Amino acid sequence: MWILCDNESTVDVFNNSIMLQNIRKSHNPIRIKGIDGNAIDVEEIGDLLGYGTVYYHPQVTANVLLFHNMAKRFKSVMYDNRQQDAFVVTQDDNTTFTFIPSKEGLYFYDYQHSINRTTTTTVTEEQNAMVVNTVEELQRNYTTRELKQVEAARRLYIMMGRPSRDDFFKMITNGRILNNPITTEDYKRAEAIYGTDLGVIKGKTTKKKPERVPIEVTQAIYEKQNIILAVDIMQVTGLNFLVTVSRSIKFITVMHLVNRKKKTIVEAMRQAITIYKGRGHAVTACEFAETEDRPIHTILADNEFAAIRDEMEADGIQVNLTAKSKHVPEVERQNRVIKERARAIMQTLPYRHVPKKIRIALIQYVTFWLNKIPKVGQQFSPRDIICGEQKIDYKRICQLPFGAYVQVHDNLEITNTMQTRTTGAINLGMTGSIQGTHRFYNLHTGEIIVRRNWTE
Repeated sequence: MWILCDNESTVDVFNNSIMLQNIRKSHNPIRIKGIDGNAIDVEEIGDLLGYGTVYYHPQVTANVLLFHNMAKRFKSVMYDNRQQDAFVVTQDDNTTFTFIPSKEGLYFYDYQHSINRTTTTTVTEEQNAMVVNTVEELQRNYTTRELKQVEAARRLYIMMGRPSRDDFFKMITNGRILNNPITTEDYKRAEAIYGTDLGVIKGKTTKKKPERVPIEVTQAIYEKQNIILAVDIMQVTGLNFLVTVSRSIKFITVMHLVNRKKKTIVEAMRQAITIYKGRGHAVTACEFAETEDRPIHTILADNEFAAIRDEMEADGIQVNLTAKSKHVPEVERQNRVIKERARAIMQTLPYRHVPKKIRIALIQYVTFWLNKIPKVGQQFSPRDIICGEQKIDYKRICQLPFGAYVQVHDNLEITNTMQTRTTGAINLGMTGSIQGTHRFYNLHTGEIIVRRNWTE
């Protein structure tokens, strides 16, 4: 996507709508005549980020910026063939971009460089968590004058008590404010840079009525499984987790361990077993044989579990220990996969510090999706086989990535106060509810909260 620099043109005109924002009808349409004598009536304009308003028509031959206008709008436009055969344009923030010659001798700038440019983010701390801020990078797309107008527009909007967008625009366009230098385009640029005003989100967000959820449950295809659990303790991000994997089905459970004491491990094991029991795979006898009424009959574990053999066998669970220094291959393989998935997410989070509760939730989030994806040779996912879960609803489950910063909507019983309607929070993933509720890390209290509505 090229932009040409032309000192023979009389207007800035583009044919590529992808490069422009807010394409609209012009109050001053023009007629452009090419060298072939054909004329085109241009009736639309659009905003080129970092430059300003240009004319737009899909049938013009190229995207062209008038050299004369560039010289006026930018800090400098330099050409020195002793240094480089190129026009070097310096913006108000001293960043530069270059128009280089094509084989035909036309000087162009490849707009793809702007799209591929890595977004620089800054972060601000709020109760042990970091919030992404991409404002600085977005501001580079506008001139100094446009940014001053953006700040003035935001200030006016706040001073007017944050009216509705339509009312605000009417006040501006209908001349209700005398000597007003602000235009609707200034406020639209403010929205492009800063998004919806935070005060509007916190103060105007209303409680939404939950949608009716049709439930279509796919029944578990295996009933009363003779399940063998492979067990190990996994250490990741400085935390310990008890991991169990059921053979053949490959269903995974992870339980956070506050320590590695015997009582803690036994409690975590019983929690994992309860998941199976709650879905009809109950332990009903103390027989060790693989019978229909003995769903979980064997646990394969490291030597670390020798201390809990008596407790497990008292619950009717036979404990088989691996040889010294050896590990159970099924669970070791899943440990590696869990760590890889968690690392992939952790390394892309924009936060300098990740609290313990978020790290625990990350492992649970990774495990949820591992259980939800069918393994090789499986028609149903491990979670569907064990729990009989329904299919994932994209609109409810797949709308928010782990670690995303949002304003969650508070469920206030009393709504006629000045109390904020939303709270800053970090998404920790789904609760498993079919209504699409998510767990969030509350940035003000550090607690885990559950919400179904938010503003990203």
